[in-house]
Amino acid sequence: MRSVRILFFVVATLLSTYLFKKEFKVPPIHEDIPFNPLWESKKPSDEIQEILSHPFTYLTHGNQCSVFQSENGEYILKLFRYKRSPFPIIQNIKSLFAKSAGKNPKCDLFTKLNKTFFAARIAATDASDYTGVIFSHLNLSQNTLPITEIRGDKTYYLPMDSYRFCLQKKATPFKKALLEAKDNPDEMHQLIDSLVHLLTQRLAKGISNSDPNLAPNFGFINRQAIEIDFGNYLLVDYSPEEEQKEITIFLSRFEDWLNKYAPEHVKYLLEIQNKYTQRGSKIEF
Repeated sequence: MRSVRILFFVVATLLSTYLFKKEFKVPPIHEDIPFNPLWESKKPSDEIQEILSHPFTYLTHGNQCSVFQSENGEYILKLFRYKRSPFPIIQNIKSLFAKSAGKNPKCDLFTKLNKTFFAARIAATDASDYTGVIFSHLNLSQNTLPITEIRGDKTYYLPMDSYRFCLQKKATPFKKALLEAKDNPDEMHQLIDSLVHLLTQRLAKGISNSDPNLAPNFGFINRQAIEIDFGNYLLVDYSPEEEQKEITIFLSRFEDWLNKYAPEHVKYLLEIQNKYTQRGSKIEF
């Protein structure tokens, strides 16, 4: 019994620093991540330099990055976290159990990084019109970027050359934009058109998103749909049937959302969806 108590105390002590961590901690600089020419971005413009020369304030974080908002509220900085597990032994045991159960174990750190950075590169290049990403920095650099003030529970001054990040235009969240427009049919129809247009055009470029969630992943800038979360982007070679299947998944979720929050606009969405079904991705707006 005494040994069980000791074990419990040790585990609780280890977990305490993990469970009760502060809202934001500067990620380590992983210099062991090798340079990848596929991740390389163009030289930052004067506009990018100017944006990064002003403070950003902590908003939230996800599995892939910590998110900050610019002082003027127009831009989002996504600082990649590429977090290692604080308990690698436990992760190894979980992987062994997953393999024995016939499941795919979680990817190792560098596999996850490759997927995330490849998705970010797509978002900043081929899909920049759909994501609002205006700059990506996925390889470390020298004497290229300014030091940026990052405000969280503490204030940090980060040499951005040493961090991997994306800079993105700030969008109005999906739910907020649609609810504000629901009593204005013309505006609501513009938002619906824009979202369907984004999905069809992105897929026409062979860019897939394996995460079909709508509300947390999309937003709007001046009534133009933006895919805020691009972390699961992939380049695909879909057949027309596969392409239609993916967009149907997104539109079915959109229909469910409208039925719940704005049922008077479901008919319009179904009309647009019918056009897509008949004409493929060539919808004229």
